[in-house]
Formats: sequence, C-alpha cells, structure tokens
Amino acid sequence: MHTGHKAVLNDETEWVRLENHHTAIIDRALFEKANEMHPKKRRIVAESRTNFTLERRKKQPALLICANCGHSLLKETEHLLKCSDARTNGDPVCRSLVIRREPMEENILGLVHQYAASMLEKEKKVSSNRQCDDKEINTAELQKQSRQLTSEKMKLYDDYKDGRIDRDSYKQRAG
Repeated sequence: MHTGHKAVLNDETEWVRLENHHTAIIDRALFEKANEMHPKKRRIVAESRTNFTLERRKKQPALLICANCGHSLLKETEHLLKCSDARTNGDPVCRSLVIRREPMEENILGLVHQYAASMLEKEKKVSSNRQCDDKEINTAELQKQSRQLTSEKMKLYDDYKDGRIDRDSYKQRAG
C-alpha cells in the first residue's frame, strides 16, 4: 500500500456487510448479468511472505536476491541495482536499498576464485593421498614378492643340500 502499511486480509467471518447501503446506480438485474459475464478473479494469498517469495522465485529464478525480502535485484542504472519489490513493498529497507554493481561483482568474483582454489587444493590432497595409498600398496606387494622369493631360494637351497639337484642347476635357478 502507498501508506507504508502492509495489507492484511481478514477472515470473512470478521467482515462487516451493509446490504443496500447506497442508492444503486444501475438496477440489480443488470449488475448480476454483468457479474456473470465477467470472469471471477481468484485472489490467492500466500501463507507467509517467505512462501510467496519462494513460489515467485521458482517461477522467475534470479541470480541476485535481495537479502531483506528475497525478491530479485534489478538494474536501476548502469552502476546500481535495486530490489524489484522496492516500488510496491511497504518495507522501508527495500525502498532504501541500492547496491553498487562493481564492488558486488568484485566480491562475487573473489568468492568464485576462493571456491575454485579450495576445490583445486582439495583435489591435490585427494591425489596426494591416492599416490600415498598406491605407494603403500606397491611397498606391501614388493615385500610380499620378496618373502616369496626368499622362501623359494630357501627351498632351492634345501633341494641342493639334500642332493635332489646338482650344483649347476642350483646356480642357474638361484642366479
């Protein structure tokens, strides 16, 4: 409302109706006929300002949102942004809210750079951890192979010692 107050819809039970209070300009039959021809408009009232804003946001997604009321920010001039609801909303904060575009864009760009840097750092840590895991797996695998070779050499030596293989076969296999 232009008075700065928000409109409040009262329940129909609280309405005060005065039938035939004024002298009719047109007769009742013509009035009823005109009402039948005119489609009725339904007035949908949101449960709260937040729900209304969320529904509106779903219909018209905006990149920049007013921190006070949740409506989109629009370009007022080349360098200024203003709340889209500032002209109709009775909230003095939205009406007085003016945002300079350049510093805001710089802040957003800085946040994007910070986010990208943190994602790169996270990827480096994940990659580093993966390399450490791979090295641990390789070390464990090499230790296992070393134990197997040692065991095979011991069996080969036992075969040589017990005379099951000759000296040349032992040197060739152990070599």
